[in-house]
Amino acid sequence: MTLGAKTILIASIAAFLSHAFNWVSLGMLSASGFSQTGCLFMLFFAYPLYCALTDKKIHLIGGLISAAIAVMAGMWYIGLKKGEIFGSSYNAAGGGVYLFIFCSLALAFGVYKLSSEQKQSDA
Repeated sequence: MTLGAKTILIASIAAFLSHAFNWVSLGMLSASGFSQTGCLFMLFFAYPLYCALTDKKIHLIGGLISAAIAVMAGMWYIGLKKGEIFGSSYNAAGGGVYLFIFCSLALAFGVYKLSSEQKQSDA
């Protein structure tokens, strides 16, 4: 297994595990990513993970778009959790969603690395 494939695999596992952490944290109120249906964001990891596990040739642009959409979905989720109470603003996004965004960035690196490794092996 190449470095790119390992990076994609580790990023995917860590992104899934991020759902066990708080995705909403507001004082005594907290909720995990599983209860916030954050697992739907894992769909963006499907194509790169499939290519990494089956040794299929990955399309660089398709994989990077998938990772970029995962990052944007995480940022969109954070934006949903912002609000204002009595003139004070708050952000209720927990650490789990930030871990998910980091894993999505690692996914982008893994896609790039896997694509370049596959190009080198073809040459």
